[in-house]
Amino acid sequence: MSNIYQNNYQPPLSSQPLIQPQPQQYYYVNTPLIERPHNKGDKHSSDCAYSVTFFVLGFFFFFPFFFNFAYLKSPHCYARKISLASLIVGSLYLCAAISVFSTFYFSMGCWNGNSYNYC
Repeated sequence: MSNIYQNNYQPPLSSQPLIQPQPQQYYYVNTPLIERPHNKGDKHSSDCAYSVTFFVLGFFFFFPFFFNFAYLKSPHCYARKISLASLIVGSLYLCAAISVFSTFYFSMGCWNGNSYNYC
């Protein structure tokens, strides 16, 4: 009984020899680099610049938002995204302008129910 509580446990010896770790082997594979032409983005980078310019100018003058319609089919992906955003913001501005003008016009008393009195 005293053997159970002692820390002298030794695992039984097996008949198989221990396996020695093999040295790691490294394989080097030469993969060809895919080179892109350096001027690929330069051909349509002006599309993106003009699209951003019209987007920014649209906040000041409103109509340049709709000039970005020309860049919806541009090969440059950022120009397409900016032109789509520009058309959405321009449409929202147009709806807001119509709403504001109609609210002011009807609240000024120019509409008497049957006809317009020119204020």
